[in-house]
Amino acid sequence: MTTLHDSTLTTLRQQLAAYLDTLAAQGRADSTLETYRCYLLPFIDWCEQRTVCYPAQVTLALLESWQRYLRAYCKADGHRYSNNGQRERLGTLRLWFRWLLQRHHILYNPTELLVLPKEEKRLPAQILSERETTQVLDSLDDLSVLGLRNRVMLEVLWSSGLRRMELRQLKRDDIDFERGAVVVSQGKGNKDRVV
Repeated sequence: MTTLHDSTLTTLRQQLAAYLDTLAAQGRADSTLETYRCYLLPFIDWCEQRTVCYPAQVTLALLESWQRYLRAYCKADGHRYSNNGQRERLGTLRLWFRWLLQRHHILYNPTELLVLPKEEKRLPAQILSERETTQVLDSLDDLSVLGLRNRVMLEVLWSSGLRRMELRQLKRDDIDFERGAVVVSQGKGNKDRVV
């Protein structure tokens, strides 16, 4: 006899909440959880419009239809998702369905058969030349506290490869002046590293 607590009767929305709770308990960053939520909720909304409310109802054909929808979708700025934007959303969906399979909420994972769009490999749109970098640094007022702070921040970013958030969280004790090294605590992926 099936009970109300049977995982096959748990909706996509409820499963997403459980998945995000699991990731939070594993220590995933809040920004990661929010990204996953933003990528997966539109899929759930789209499924519900097609009376698909449970994970076991999701088929490869439905996923391919979702993929076509993503490819044709126009964002608020009028642009379509790039191949990489589509890959990120479909990849997140694949991770969620792997979790559903591992937890025995579905019998098979239809996302594994989904062919993802080809990955785009692009160089950064614009990189400052050495002359342009020097111009930016020279434009700062090194005699003011704010100007000196800004120059130090830019020099650290350009010379170390730190991310903006890592720079914001940097403390004086994280800097080893003798070795010319910086300890990044809880950087991307909540990992520590030395640069």
